[in-house]
Amino acid sequence: MIMSLSTEDSTRLTHNAFRQGYVNFLVCAIGGGACWIVVSGILSLVLGQEFGVASWYAFVALSVGPVIALIGSRIRSIRNRGPMLRDCGPFPLWWQYAVFASVLIFLLLLSVFKSSNTSYFYIGIMIPVSVAMALGRLQVCESGLNVYGDLLRWEDIRSYRWADDNTILISTQTWLPFVKRAIPIPPRDKAAVIKYLAKKRVSTR
Repeated sequence: MIMSLSTEDSTRLTHNAFRQGYVNFLVCAIGGGACWIVVSGILSLVLGQEFGVASWYAFVALSVGPVIALIGSRIRSIRNRGPMLRDCGPFPLWWQYAVFASVLIFLLLLSVFKSSNTSYFYIGIMIPVSVAMALGRLQVCESGLNVYGDLLRWEDIRSYRWADDNTILISTQTWLPFVKRAIPIPPRDKAAVIKYLAKKRVSTR
């Protein structure tokens, strides 16, 4: 039997989730760019290299670090999330990331035959991110919310509120006040998520 999902059952990218994701991207991009310039200057002075060469070293270091942190975060989430209480579905744009990852793998194989070391790096650092987003799912677990592979512990949630498009806006224990989690919740799962948040005594705002 073939079963189809209605809009009530599927996860979609909501307006609030997109808007908050855009804000988070801008904050990370500005912060990352500032760090890149600072690290490039330091490496240029320490290594005695031209700024252009030092900026490449800094770019490699600042690109590899987050990818390693992403892989480590996924491993810790799997080990520490505990039993799954409810599965709320995949990332809204999971199939776009799956297609993107497939294209990247093809380009990586193509660059191997062309012996382009620079292409190896650029493509290689994007594949783990794309695969993680394509395979990630939103799950309510015993230890917290498994947000597409990243465990958000109950004790790390400072407060939350609901937007009018079934997006849960979460403030966490962070020193960046503008970076929040905006997670679209399928309507069929909203009541269950509210119940688990109340059970864990997470405050609203």
